[in-house]
Amino acid sequence: SLLFRAVAGIGLLLVVTGFGGHPAHSLKPYLILFLLVSAAIILAGTSFQSLIQIETAPEMTGRVFGFVGSVGNFAIPLAMLVYGFLLEFDRTHFTLGLSGLMIILVTVLAAMIYRRKDALVAV
Repeated sequence: SLLFRAVAGIGLLLVVTGFGGHPAHSLKPYLILFLLVSAAIILAGTSFQSLIQIETAPEMTGRVFGFVGSVGNFAIPLAMLVYGFLLEFDRTHFTLGLSGLMIILVTVLAAMIYRRKDALVAV
């Protein structure tokens, strides 16, 4: 689905940015990468919200969106805290590349679980 492809694309772009070799002498390559990451985030977010609307019973939609919003609002400062500690001890490029690899791994696992769930429901 588009959701998994977009999130994997974010991970791939982070890997390219992190493990891409020498830092660029120009800002243009980074601006293009950040533009692509931003586009992938928009695609992933839209697909995720559509998936929630499709899979959730109408009477539970507000509660589910409220819960998802709360988790998202909690995750942002938590991510800043975790990356703050990581960047104190390691180089930026390595941390970005490792983050991209982790995103790709989690996305592949989530896609496999989601497809298995759909196959069980179809039976």
